[in-house]
Amino acid sequence: MQRLQTRLGEFFGLFQARLSLRIVGWIFLSLVAIESVLLVPSVEQRKQELLQQYLQQVDRVTTAAAAVERGDFQLDALTEVASRPDELGQLARMFQQMAQQIQQREEQLRQQLVELKIEIDQKKRQKEVAILTESSYFQEVQQEVASLNLDEFWS
Repeated sequence: MQRLQTRLGEFFGLFQARLSLRIVGWIFLSLVAIESVLLVPSVEQRKQELLQQYLQQVDRVTTAAAAVERGDFQLDALTEVASRPDELGQLARMFQQMAQQIQQREEQLRQQLVELKIEIDQKKRQKEVAILTESSYFQEVQQEVASLNLDEFWS
């Protein structure tokens, strides 16, 4: 009888061990299933957020290009995008450099235009003076003035 009790005790011990092992297995599988249900959507959501952020920064570069075309681009408009370590950041940094060079060149051209306008105005005046002084009326007046005795005129 003792032996039967020992055998039954061993059997129930093994049964409990197997049952405990199955319970642990089911709990583990349940946790994995729950984790995958929770984790996979959050990974996908994070991917969507990163994609959205990337597209917003691409839009900033596009907006900056339009601003350059309008002539109201501000160099600091792309500072955040230019700080990225990837290709988009490199594109933004190159865009800032090009825009700065364009602004400098436009300023040089404006200054040259002002200088040309001044030069053109001076040439116009010289031409007008030449036309006046070469006219027959001016020549006659000049001859009359030369023939006058100014001392007699003022006395």
